[in-house]
Amino acid sequence: MRLGVTSSLVKEISGKGLSLDELKVPLVEIYLDEVPILIGTSVDWSLVKNLSGLGVRFTIHAPTHVGRFSSIDLGKRSRLNIKVMERVFQVASSLNAEKIVVHGGSVEKSYHMAYLNTKRTLNEICKMSEETGTGLVLENLFGSSVGVLPYELTTLLNENLNACLDTGHAFLAAMELGLSMDEFTLLAPYVDHAHVHDNNGTKDEHLPPGKGLLGKTFIRKLLRAVEPSTAILEIRNYHSPDEILESIHCFEKIKKAEVIE
Repeated sequence: MRLGVTSSLVKEISGKGLSLDELKVPLVEIYLDEVPILIGTSVDWSLVKNLSGLGVRFTIHAPTHVGRFSSIDLGKRSRLNIKVMERVFQVASSLNAEKIVVHGGSVEKSYHMAYLNTKRTLNEICKMSEETGTGLVLENLFGSSVGVLPYELTTLLNENLNACLDTGHAFLAAMELGLSMDEFTLLAPYVDHAHVHDNNGTKDEHLPPGKGLLGKTFIRKLLRAVEPSTAILEIRNYHSPDEILESIHCFEKIKKAEVIE
């Protein structure tokens, strides 16, 4: 498992966090809700060029339904979703990104309609993945969304669409619905990517591992069970940059299957 961080932790990208020299990670996930590469359906190619010179590998997190610069909601039948994803794949190809992370649709009036719209649109997006050779992963969510339950998520996957296990989202869903965290290990055959963060079971806090109720032990157990090829430290709330480095150290222990005290 190769370890990386989300773009908000990289000073060269966000102006916050730590420099790549300090982080010493080989992989960065560009979160398009935070990095203004894609405004609507227009690409800032100068920013793409700047990122390409950072000397790391990339994954891309596609815009979500609440994106600031561009947005995608697969729960709604809209050609704009397809146009935006075409641009996302263009950006990914330019950066030679390994994979793209997408969310299932939001549920408004009808879950069944949101599910069908998500599945239909994912089928189109999967064709882009096949044509470009860029991997595609679907992230587990929580709340009023498509792709909350592990067995639900598997019905959306196919040979061109793997799973992204988000540890924080899994914990929120488990707390809300009374699931065992062990149920998320059912995703093991499909997981190619992971997002790692913690919370206290009520909101998506994106805390460093061990700073919430999920804890390092559960995170280690999940990652060892599903064995993703890549994992991203997706923390957004931390007290000091040292917590970022401590979390990366935690990652390394998980990577080496060592016991975390």
